Amino acid sequence: MAEHPNATLIRQWFAALGGQDIDAAVGLMSDDAAVHISGRGGLAGDFEGKDSIVAYLNRFGNAIDSITDDLHSVLADDEHAVALNNSTVTRGDETLHENNIWVYHVAGGQITEAWLSFRDQYKNDEFFPA
Repeated sequence: MAEHPNATLIRQWFAALGGQDIDAAVGLMSDDAAVHISGRGGLAGDFEGKDSIVAYLNRFGNAIDSITDDLHSVLADDEHAVALNNSTVTRGDETLHENNIWVYHVAGGQITEAWLSFRDQYKNDEFFPA
């Protein structure tokens, strides 16, 4: 059975981010897309519109030395997708291993909204202080 097109879209999005190709990643999103990052840390918040999302992704990139994603699974239907992801983030001599859940709303072959939640929100907030 072929993979759902929205699952393929999310895999393309992760591949673009993993390749540090922010333009390609944001190109998979609608102009009025929104990204919601859970927590109270310095990188948490709501980012609406491509310019805001690009600014967030650049802030995230500047706050870390490296990130490795292990995209465990992508589940999708005609309007939504869910990505189960394990990530390892490094900054200096610190390392954060985290299990993430991304939930996406998809329309017209583009990501229109995304929500990121962490297994251990407190640990994530401590790694990225305000």
